[in-house]
Amino acid sequence: MTLQGNLAPLNPASAGQTSRRANAMRCVGRHPRGAGSSPGRSGRLHLPMHPQSRGQASARWLSHEELGALARSGRRGGRPGHDPLLPSIARTPQDLGQTNSSLPVAGPRGQLFDDDESHVHTTIMALSDFTGPTYIDDWSADLDSRWPERRGVRERIVDSIDAWQASFRPTSAEADPLRLIELGVGNGQLAAAVIDRICHAVGKVIYTGVDINHELTQFALGRLGKQSASVEMVIADLNDSESLTDGSDVDVMFTLQTLHDLDGYEALAAVYDASGRLLSPSGLLLNADFIEPFEKDDPAHPRRFPVEVHETLLRELGFVDFQYVVEGKLASMTARRPE
Repeated sequence: MTLQGNLAPLNPASAGQTSRRANAMRCVGRHPRGAGSSPGRSGRLHLPMHPQSRGQASARWLSHEELGALARSGRRGGRPGHDPLLPSIARTPQDLGQTNSSLPVAGPRGQLFDDDESHVHTTIMALSDFTGPTYIDDWSADLDSRWPERRGVRERIVDSIDAWQASFRPTSAEADPLRLIELGVGNGQLAAAVIDRICHAVGKVIYTGVDINHELTQFALGRLGKQSASVEMVIADLNDSESLTDGSDVDVMFTLQTLHDLDGYEALAAVYDASGRLLSPSGLLLNADFIEPFEKDDPAHPRRFPVEVHETLLRELGFVDFQYVVEGKLASMTARRPE
């Protein structure tokens, strides 16, 4: 089901632009392309390109003994290559009738299903649970299979940024580059789609990806190096909101399924506050994330909040034109900095 709310029309406004002074936090990779690119600065580590690779994963059936051992161990910490039970598990919920009802059933990519509920077990596979030449794309595909609404949410993010650009940053040969920041880069798929759409509209784009994971920033840098944009990656912990306060203007800040990983309400509020200071007048903030708690979330320390909490926070911080669309357990929420 898709729910939609507060769809106030966007009003065109000019956005002041200043030069981008990227904040060197711990490690930065840069791949300059096209207009607006700049040379690397001192104190920054330039990450090597990490081209995508493709490969086929083998699969096998698990015996009841192996499934039982997997259920008893509860081990999900290391990569599958380090555990003989985890690689390429091929049981699915459709095989429930052929298995012992007391054992969990492993679905595609090893996710666990309760045999009486046919839903994903509360144990979530992390990036470290995947291995092989395509492990980052495999991890991202697993997220898509776990929450199919992610595909529609990605399209909505691209459309929202495109619509904002058309209203607030009309195309002109003299226009400054459009400056984007993504919080949580994933495998670079979303950024590639955004850059591809926006480059066709404005021609000049500067993209900064922020993530705490070096592997993801390196991989995304390799993927986005094919785009006609200036691309840089910054390694930072978003729980430290100071990592987002470098004093420069950004046109669009977007994030998918990331901010729920922060330390809770205060960390979320700090990121929203920092984004308000970083965005240019009329700049767009777009957060797509879970709005329902998970079964094992700590009620005393929530990290996934309903739409109303996000709206209240953003309005109190001075954002305007809050809008949202709910798809499954995710909501795409947008707001603008005042003109």
